[in-house]
Amino acid sequence: MRFPRRIFGGFLVAAAVLPAVGPPPFARGEEASGPIAIRPLLEEHCFRCHGPEKQKGDLRLDGYSRGEEILRDRKVWLKVLDQLESREMPTEDPLPTEAEYAAMIEWVDRAVNDIDWEKIRHPGHVAIPRLTKAEYRRTVADLLGIDARAGDEFSEDGEGKSGFTNDREGLSVSASQMEKYFAAAERAIDALIALNAKPVKRRFESEAMFMTESGSVPQPFAGEAVGYALNRGQMTLYDSVEMEHDGVYRFRVRARSTAGPTGGKLRIDDVEAGDFDVPDGVPREYEFISFVARGSHQMAWNIKGFNRRQPATTLKKPSAYPQPPENAPQIITDESVKRSPTYPRPAKLEGNAESLLNMFDGRHRNVQRAYEWLRLVGPEGDPRELERFRNYVSDRLATVEEIAPKLAEALGIPVETLEKNFDEANVESLADRLRLLQMAEEHIVARPGSLAIDWIEIEGPIPPEDSEKAKRLAALFGPDRVGSGTRQGWVEELTLFARNAFRRPVSEGEMARYVDVCMAAAERGESHAEALKQAFVAVLVSPKFLYRVEQAPAGAGEEAFALGGWALASRLSYFLWLTMPDNHLFSDAESGRLTDPKVLAGQVDRLLNDEKAEAFFATFAGQWLGFESLGVSVFPDEAKFPRFTPELSAAMKAETRLWFESVFRENRSVLDLVEARETFLNAELARHYAIPGVKGEAMQRVALTDEKRGGILGMGSVLTATSTPVRTSPVVRGVWLMERVLGDDPGEPLPDAGALPGNAGEERGKTLREELEIHRDKPQCASCHDAIDPLGFGLEQFDAIGRYREREAGRPVDARGTLPDGTEFDGVVELKRYILEKRRDDFLRVLAERLLSFALGRELEYYDEAALRRIVETTREDGYRARTLVKEVVLSYPFRNQSPSPELILESAAKP
Repeated sequence: MRFPRRIFGGFLVAAAVLPAVGPPPFARGEEASGPIAIRPLLEEHCFRCHGPEKQKGDLRLDGYSRGEEILRDRKVWLKVLDQLESREMPTEDPLPTEAEYAAMIEWVDRAVNDIDWEKIRHPGHVAIPRLTKAEYRRTVADLLGIDARAGDEFSEDGEGKSGFTNDREGLSVSASQMEKYFAAAERAIDALIALNAKPVKRRFESEAMFMTESGSVPQPFAGEAVGYALNRGQMTLYDSVEMEHDGVYRFRVRARSTAGPTGGKLRIDDVEAGDFDVPDGVPREYEFISFVARGSHQMAWNIKGFNRRQPATTLKKPSAYPQPPENAPQIITDESVKRSPTYPRPAKLEGNAESLLNMFDGRHRNVQRAYEWLRLVGPEGDPRELERFRNYVSDRLATVEEIAPKLAEALGIPVETLEKNFDEANVESLADRLRLLQMAEEHIVARPGSLAIDWIEIEGPIPPEDSEKAKRLAALFGPDRVGSGTRQGWVEELTLFARNAFRRPVSEGEMARYVDVCMAAAERGESHAEALKQAFVAVLVSPKFLYRVEQAPAGAGEEAFALGGWALASRLSYFLWLTMPDNHLFSDAESGRLTDPKVLAGQVDRLLNDEKAEAFFATFAGQWLGFESLGVSVFPDEAKFPRFTPELSAAMKAETRLWFESVFRENRSVLDLVEARETFLNAELARHYAIPGVKGEAMQRVALTDEKRGGILGMGSVLTATSTPVRTSPVVRGVWLMERVLGDDPGEPLPDAGALPGNAGEERGKTLREELEIHRDKPQCASCHDAIDPLGFGLEQFDAIGRYREREAGRPVDARGTLPDGTEFDGVVELKRYILEKRRDDFLRVLAERLLSFALGRELEYYDEAALRRIVETTREDGYRARTLVKEVVLSYPFRNQSPSPELILESAAKP
């Protein structure tokens, strides 16, 4: 595969012009390590902007004197090649002649592309990799058998040069961080020891707790009970609670709703510890578990995020809003008959089935009347009317749900089948209903929900359900171990723990240090449990635990070396599980089997099938596609998008993660990430997308009939993450498509390029296309925007929170795009078709690059090209299968090998 180049008519000239700057490049096979033959042309045309006096775009070219230097900075020179081919560089007179352009293009092209990559065999160097925050927490939990939320207080890891937070070059340890490691290790071991303690139970009556709103008073809950009711986000029910041990605690709360579905959440010391959903006014008990550290804490209860409502709106007099026409009732009747969904008529009806079916359809027409009133009132109408008819919808749907079981029985089918048949027969009309509800809820001045709490119980510490490892380790600290502190006893108790923690065998000399810690503590008169705790903590703060050391075999010197089984086990488990290897991997490492490619490939299948792989699916997909920060540090504007709730955000992210997961677990084509006929939705996200027939809070696989939605380009997580808080951004979306989907370089924006204001678009009475036309009037801006903007416009059918729309600024959405190569498309469906028909191998290449970089924990270099080409070629030949891609990454030379140095001494790699 050659690096794709733009082809412009007229610049390919006869080879006869080349002698002006020397023989054709690589004719003698010397350019990879010899002088730069075109340096005189670079001095004449390039150094004036990219030389010692001036460095436009932070690019300096005069320091390059030999071919191997160009190859080392291949990414830079690929950009130079692109600029030469497009005639975007140089920009100042005197410009090169066509012959000079051709000579420079030909030489640079061959210097960076016509390479015998098999001669450049270098696995790269990975810095001794410190565990990331996520890896640390998961590793401690797997090591101890209990999730003590170790490392929650650590700072977040930043994105490295590779684009991922596991980039090892950026993972260092400071003195202050070392103190946090000590504290986290002590809490984790204390939580383990606390499993030997008898659980205690505490009960808090709501009316005896504190309330932030001084005017609030406890209200009747149910029967003789009373409790506080929370009806807005700032209301907090709180109290202090003393925990005797670090450990996992069960929180149980008796609650009900006073106005429809609601929910609550718990914060411990202002950190969210759990939440629960309350569907209705029936009092129920809800429970969840959370780790809590020893000591005194503030326990605070709030109404859940989805009860957030839009800011208060001043309502006008009803007469100030547009009034319905005099014949509105007749319009409603006519439209209801025309638009109402109906159940498909079976060929034969028996008994009372026909009358029940007529009644079922009639009640749906009655429901449709409420929807037609919503349509007639419209977004500019009285919000009170929108709320009234929205409530009519709910009330009248109850009459449909009442008759549905009777109709199903008369037809001889389950209710689920009845609902499925109805949904499939009325896709468009049900989607229309959802859009009307969305419109209404965007403009209703909503009343806050409320959450009534009767009492709260806390019990713990409790062992995790799957706690055999935790129980076994906790037993080492038990009272029955008193007096067992002989040196040999300490060795037996510590060796397996240290081996698992260091993820490799430990020598007697290593063990002696930790045994000495125990012996010294015992000699000071400390208890067996305290002495053993000190040794366990010492293991957890050892660099051998905090870092993934990949030791070179004896005598390796400065040569690249193959990783042994133990190092491979860690590389593989931290790649696909983000945690330590399990016993199966350890067994294959110890026996030497893991270095066998067949065994290694088999482990890939096993790890991908395991539930632990969910961490990989979520982390890699979130960081590659850029939606991980959605709902964490990226939020749409609350005032403009009040219905974008934490729950909707979580469902969006879950949709993308689950689809990515299904592609890899089921070994589908990775092209299904771009286009698919199904996805994962729950009722809230389906409603957001106007997709009918999805019920319940659980995410579920859903078949799609709308081509616009399938694949990552139609997913709310991506569409929201690539928007500004208040509007869409064709530029941001276009850059995202170029970088993360197609592997193109959008270039750096000019320092004085400026940016569209936040109120660009509809608020200023223009479409974003019109705004961008004004913005890009500079020639130097237009050259980049010609490639970026068309791709971004292809996604303009979706608003800033991923809803499909047909109009923008009062006009039909214009989602057309024309790319520099002349390709034209209109909308997301044709954009996906363009990617799958013309750029599928580019998409595969991007995914392979990102996956290999994530697996290695480093930025890729030019010498990774051979491995990348092999990964891409093998995956393509196997039908773009996802597991083939992962296996080829794991079996690649850079994954299974390591170099003591990132530097490579280049010999001639030119093709003869």
